[in-house]
Amino acid sequence: MNIKLKLFLFSILFSLVFVSSQLSNAFEVVNPNSDTTPPEVSLISIDPSDVDLTSGEADVLIIVSASDDISGISSGVIRLRTPTNAPVSFFLSDNEDGTYSTTVTLTEFSASGTWTIDLVRINDSAGNQTDLSKADLVAMGLQNTFLVLRDTDGDGLSDVAELDIGTSPI
Repeated sequence: MNIKLKLFLFSILFSLVFVSSQLSNAFEVVNPNSDTTPPEVSLISIDPSDVDLTSGEADVLIIVSASDDISGISSGVIRLRTPTNAPVSFFLSDNEDGTYSTTVTLTEFSASGTWTIDLVRINDSAGNQTDLSKADLVAMGLQNTFLVLRDTDGDGLSDVAELDIGTSPI
């Protein structure tokens, strides 16, 4: 092998080593359609807002209207606080019309008083998340409570009805 060929091969090898040392393992993804905006909640509906358990169990339907700008909503959950401050969480089902719902079944043994939604969490398919606290829901003017009434003294009337008609011993 002559000297010119050796020098030529050496210069190619040196160039390859130099170029590869300048390359980085990092790369940038440029996507004009990337979703970086979390979902938005526009409405919460609770039906009924007053639940009378005097005759037995009852269902409460909670509907959340939410939207996402690009990737769509992937999941949602709400957390309720019972009148005794116990947390109870429910997954929201997609109604395929921009609303997400859950049904809360209350029995005659459920705590009476005000039940409060203290968290609404909505996730989109790109990994963005919206968390709305009780304070956020109040500030947005969204419905976040319902009242559970029971007959605690066994006379067939809910305790609130007794107060209304004056039969309560209180």
